[in-house]
Amino acid sequence: SAVARDNRAVLVLGATGRGKSTVGYAAAAGGWSLLGDDLIVVHPDLTVVGVHRIPHVPSDVATGAPALDADFRQRVTPDLSLDPGTYAVTLILIVDHSLSPTGAIESVRAIDVAQLAFESCAISHPGFAAVALERAGDLARLPARRLLLPADPARRISFVQVALDQLR
Repeated sequence: SAVARDNRAVLVLGATGRGKSTVGYAAAAGGWSLLGDDLIVVHPDLTVVGVHRIPHVPSDVATGAPALDADFRQRVTPDLSLDPGTYAVTLILIVDHSLSPTGAIESVRAIDVAQLAFESCAISHPGFAAVALERAGDLARLPARRLLLPADPARRISFVQVALDQLR
């Protein structure tokens, strides 16, 4: 996902089910613009724009939102609007779940950013792999942190909001 505030974007990377949508939802609830949930276009100048699709978040994070039909992950569809703007990426967040009830922010190696960014690309053409690898290398040069979400779902929203405000 990607979120923005003050004309600067935070690109959120992580494997499936690791908390990208939770970060986007929490950021939007905290006054950030949600650019996109799962599909983000990263331009050569490291600006991003979201591909508009309805976000889906865990039901334990967005209580009361309409449930998705036949979703084994028990996600819901909160009422969120997506920002169609294009913003410069100034921070990469790699998100994952923590065993700690309070969560954590850690440093992250550039190679981990590059690997995850490359793995996140939808490569549908052999020639695109070289472009994706170049873009992943460019993203790895940006400041990055690992955001470990609290094990306690009740703490995730406020944790993300505080972390984003500290890191931006």
